[in-house]
Amino acid sequence: MDDEALLAACAYIDLNPVAAGLTATPETSPHTSVHQRVEHAAAQGKLEEWKAAACGSVAGSLAAGPA
Repeated sequence: MDDEALLAACAYIDLNPVAAGLTATPETSPHTSVHQRVEHAAAQGKLEEWKAAACGSVAGSLAAGPA
């Protein structure tokens, strides 16, 4: 399996609860890796940095780490 196929399978798994109507977003479903990553970021106090990265800010880019 190449990287693209692995990422596609991971996305499918994380989006499955949304497609089934069990949750509105992957991060609100307790059974997804996205939820686990968001919980971990919240525990580390990094959610604001993630939000900044999503907006393309310099601080967000620095928080995301090297490219």
